[in-house]
Amino acid sequence: MWSLLLQNKVIGNKSNKLFQDWKHLVYYDPQNPTDLLEKIEYLLKNQDAAKNIAEQGYNLCINHHTIEHRIQAIITWINNNLEVEDVNSKNRRY
Repeated sequence: MWSLLLQNKVIGNKSNKLFQDWKHLVYYDPQNPTDLLEKIEYLLKNQDAAKNIAEQGYNLCINHHTIEHRIQAIITWINNNLEVEDVNSKNRRY
């Protein structure tokens, strides 16, 4: 069993840095219902392509976007940006 993510296109390019359209998911234009319908029809007619996108999206998420990955990123950010020289110092950076 597999599933594929059809996602409304997010404004900006940040999501494109995380997920690639037609590789990890399929974006559609929320202002254009025909776009969504055409993509659904295509994916239903091309089950192998849809399954491949679903598998690549799943693998990307499992390997790079779990809660454990987010916690580690936060810890790394804290370790790299938190400088406590003296508890009484007024020059602490958080």
